[in-house]
Amino acid sequence: MRINLKTIIASLIIAGTISISAQEEIKIRGTTTGNWWSSGETVQFKAEQVPNSLKAIKAELKDSSGKTISSDTISVEEFKNNGWTWKTKEPGFYIVKFTAVAQDGTESEISEKLPCKIYKKVDGATQLKEKTFTRAEHNIVVTAAPTRKVNEIPEIIGLSLGWGVSGKNKEITFDLISKFGFNFLRIHPFPWDQIEKKDGEFDWSVTDNIVKGGQERGFKNFIANPFGTPQWASPYPEKTNVNICVKEYSAYAPKDIEKWNRFIKEAVTRYPVIEKWEIWNEQHLPGQSCFWNDSPENYVLLLKNAFNVMRKNRPDAKVLIGGMGMRYLPFYEDVMTKSDVAKYFDEISMHGKWPDAQQFNKIEKNAGYQGNKPWVSTEWHAILLNPGDEILSEEQLSMNMMLDFMSQVKLGADQIAFFELTNLVEKETLGFHKEHGSFTHSSGLFRAKPYNEPRFPALVLRTFIDSISGKVKFIDSYAFDEQNAAVYESKAGKVLVIWRASNTPVKINPEILKAINSKSECIDWEGKKLNISGAFMIEPFKMYLVKNPDFSVIAKWTNQAQVLKKYRKEPILENKYNALYRTERILDDKMNVLSDIKMTKIPVYVPMSEGTKPEDFAASFALSCNSAGLELIVEVADKKQNQNATDNRVWDGDSIQFALDCSGKGYTDERLEFSAALTDKGAVLWKEKAPSLGGDLPARFTPEKKQVQYGKVTIDRNGNKTVYKIRIDRDDLYPFAYMQNQPLRFSILVNNNDGNGRGGYLEWGSGIGASKDCGEYGNLTRTVVSAPLFTQVDLKNNWGSAKLEKTGDGLKILSKAADSKGPAAVATATVKAPGGVRYNISFEAKGDIKLHGMFNIKAAGKEKTERLDFIKRTQLTGEFKKFDTTIILPMETESLNLSLFAWQENGYFEIKNFTMSPAED
Repeated sequence: MRINLKTIIASLIIAGTISISAQEEIKIRGTTTGNWWSSGETVQFKAEQVPNSLKAIKAELKDSSGKTISSDTISVEEFKNNGWTWKTKEPGFYIVKFTAVAQDGTESEISEKLPCKIYKKVDGATQLKEKTFTRAEHNIVVTAAPTRKVNEIPEIIGLSLGWGVSGKNKEITFDLISKFGFNFLRIHPFPWDQIEKKDGEFDWSVTDNIVKGGQERGFKNFIANPFGTPQWASPYPEKTNVNICVKEYSAYAPKDIEKWNRFIKEAVTRYPVIEKWEIWNEQHLPGQSCFWNDSPENYVLLLKNAFNVMRKNRPDAKVLIGGMGMRYLPFYEDVMTKSDVAKYFDEISMHGKWPDAQQFNKIEKNAGYQGNKPWVSTEWHAILLNPGDEILSEEQLSMNMMLDFMSQVKLGADQIAFFELTNLVEKETLGFHKEHGSFTHSSGLFRAKPYNEPRFPALVLRTFIDSISGKVKFIDSYAFDEQNAAVYESKAGKVLVIWRASNTPVKINPEILKAINSKSECIDWEGKKLNISGAFMIEPFKMYLVKNPDFSVIAKWTNQAQVLKKYRKEPILENKYNALYRTERILDDKMNVLSDIKMTKIPVYVPMSEGTKPEDFAASFALSCNSAGLELIVEVADKKQNQNATDNRVWDGDSIQFALDCSGKGYTDERLEFSAALTDKGAVLWKEKAPSLGGDLPARFTPEKKQVQYGKVTIDRNGNKTVYKIRIDRDDLYPFAYMQNQPLRFSILVNNNDGNGRGGYLEWGSGIGASKDCGEYGNLTRTVVSAPLFTQVDLKNNWGSAKLEKTGDGLKILSKAADSKGPAAVATATVKAPGGVRYNISFEAKGDIKLHGMFNIKAAGKEKTERLDFIKRTQLTGEFKKFDTTIILPMETESLNLSLFAWQENGYFEIKNFTMSPAED
């Protein structure tokens, strides 16, 4: 039973055994900041006040696996004087719980209250939502070695440090920073609107606290993140509303750019210790970020001016384009293709999880920039969770964190700044925040409430950091049958990492075991020393580090694989439904349907119980999608209209539901789902589900389970026909970001209720009604001109050993055994082809070889071509066989050629009636 000690004390007061003054909770704290010790030190916890009426205090210590390490009973007198102590023997993550023992032997856990308050505006009034959580555990970290000095810590790891670093909190903050150990600090924010509240009057106390505090602790490397236009400098000073966490007036470029120039000059000359300046924060297309509501052109103006000021006043400083996540590609494409902005920054700054600057480098190449911009991860959301996210265990978060870290090293990140030091809210409160639609997150290395305690990922990251020195380089990664491995190196030597992202343990792979010899040092990710032998079990969601492995063994491994990816179950994409969408509008500004709109039938009826589809019930849809947003028309034939919902449960009556797979990869947690219906209050459009935003903070965004704010719906009922017309702005499709030529994974259903409950529904695609599964969605590809890309006459080029002979209605290809080292193929010429288009390939073939079909695709911005197979090796016979297949060209496709071939075979094949044409619904 877990109760608060105050309950015990209250009962003792009634019994007359304790004074009224002793009613306060017992607060037990570690005697070092952040409960962070190193091996060989003595762990100690003390209480501020302990009632004399208690008999004893019990302390139970467990390791991260839940195994009891010690169980002690301490008299009240001893606990008052010395608290509880434990002499550390080995590094690791530990949890201690304290129990109060009353005079009669009654025991109760000692816990503390964690009040959680959410303030929200409802109809203009502020409402308070409050819930009290309790916590009895105390986290402890014991590291294998003391924290190194700042200049000894690898230069890749730093911290993104935010608000509130002043007074007593400044000392606590830097104590926590010094406990973990970082090489550099990112100052976020570096707030113009706070520093220069009045025109020309500067107050640098906010940034002085961080810079001077950091220098006192040995920091020499800083990144500053200036943003936020003061109200007096804003073109819209009247916009005082708060968008999530910033006042809207601050999200625009100043009306006088010279004021910005003056601020940048003052900042860079005041702080010569700051070597990099990240200009603005998470700027995006208007509406896509609360930090920036201006145009891309005005951001380019800000960046150019900051660059020129710095080159003049601090030519040694580097300029970083403002931090962007992977969802910011449309913004980057806009500024890179419409301006010469590439000349005005030195490095790309990336935010979020799993950043990959290569995607941004592709855009640079397409825009004509030669070379790749280097990049830094200035805001790494390593373990960040939002309300509504799947609440992963600390071990699962740690696994994804370290795979992400190694991925960034592999992809060339110069620096990685962890976000953030302490939790904004505690992980256990996220469900409550979700319930009340609160924008917040939990992401710290340390808990903040009830006091600063380390989290498990903090020790894991520290263990990895302690295994490197100087610059770190990723060597390679490998996939074995039941486990994975990766190797990185630094001045400290090579390190082999072993893990298994699964729920069951497995014996170490013999090939991995060969790389461990007598000179190797083996530890787990908590720093505990291990003796790894043939019987050693690789535990699930745990990593092992082998320092100084036998690299002569590793160098012979041929099973290289991409295993540095977020742990999640790979979805199966069914691809049963295919249709077309348009990029042109299908609704005018007054929500009238434009002419010549081709509708797609919604074909499959799913009854809710035994029954058949009503004869009069039918539906079809048309969809348009582009960078402005989504438009949808749904026409429904249904004799009776029945809808009685007063909230988002519109699906129980006549209504539609539709969903979009934001990533296009089939992950159900990355879906956007909507519903629409004609109710007694008129047409309504609900956002049923939205993916996690990660660390993104869009300014114009409707949370899930709310009516869509940035869109429009009209529903017309005429006779037996209902027409739904829907427009959703791109802002409310976030985090989906349309890219040119993008295929869409989409599903739609139409519910039917004739007065006796929900009878059934029509669906195109699945994954909404019977289950929530993006893998069952259909594919929408964009409409193009219907002329064939290739026909039979285009098969005229031979290569390899092939000899071509025309037949009556086809082409015969001969293959010679003498040249059997390669292919014998017939091929088309290379032609330009639009990406993201679905093509049907149809032909007849016969022969005595195995036939293979493939494309050589040239992607925009790439020099080399990539192979894409559309027919796997298929044995032909002397009779013609019909081939009919469909393929969606990759989005980046610029040009391609097609070939049909036999590989290393002596014989022939014959092709006739070949055509490759854009697919129709």
